[in-house]
Amino acid sequence: MTGEAHMRPRGGAGSVHYTAPAPHDVALPAGTLFPVAHTAAVIAAGQAGQGEIAPILFDGTVDSGALGTYVLLLGREAPPVATSFPALADLPAQRVHVAYYNLATRDMTPLFETGMRYFTNGVADRVDMDFGQFRMAGTLRELRLPPVPGHCATPRLRP
Repeated sequence: MTGEAHMRPRGGAGSVHYTAPAPHDVALPAGTLFPVAHTAAVIAAGQAGQGEIAPILFDGTVDSGALGTYVLLLGREAPPVATSFPALADLPAQRVHVAYYNLATRDMTPLFETGMRYFTNGVADRVDMDFGQFRMAGTLRELRLPPVPGHCATPRLRP
């Protein structure tokens, strides 16, 4: 799919204009998050000790627009975290399970589900994706973080 999505400032509604495979427009509900903001919201909820959140996500994977998500925050890991990447060991981590739903049908069966361990910098090192008819597992094998610019004291994601 090809197109362009826009959200109004401060959590307002938005829209998507798809140009391929077939041109069409879709409205996005107020509060819809793009992928980086969705990840930041999941991490912030985990850090706040929440057990679940249900933000709306637009990631461009379906031509119907936004997806409903239900995120279970399963377990927090305090540093030092068991990992083979020294750059991650000193960061808190959060295990999460995310189910993705079609908002248009209100079907309670998820379109797909993911489970992962997120570190507070947004890196996921273990990912399990269940698409119903097939399942994929991913493991972080290499991590090269860019140097922190001198004007930034602490890198962090902002929701």
